[in-house]
Amino acid sequence: IPELDLCLEGKGYYEGSSILLSGSSGSDKTTFAGAFAKNVCENKLKCLFCSYEESETEILRNFASVGMDLHPFVKNGLLKIVCIRPTQYG
Repeated sequence: IPELDLCLEGKGYYEGSSILLSGSSGSDKTTFAGAFAKNVCENKLKCLFCSYEESETEILRNFASVGMDLHPFVKNGLLKIVCIRPTQYG
């Protein structure tokens, strides 16, 4: 995300960091996280993507709808998507 890179002085985030995005519904948190995941995988690094609302199928479909096909990264093991619904545990 070029604009974010400018805000981070071209240095990005620290390798091995856990990044948490928060915001109201519809603020593009998932799409933003998808851009991070795509970039990590394109650089041949592994990425763990955690979702608390959508299934893996929904996430991959929604990313594809905005031009981010992450299926190949899931298939080759660079991207692991973990989906847990909070209601599942009470």
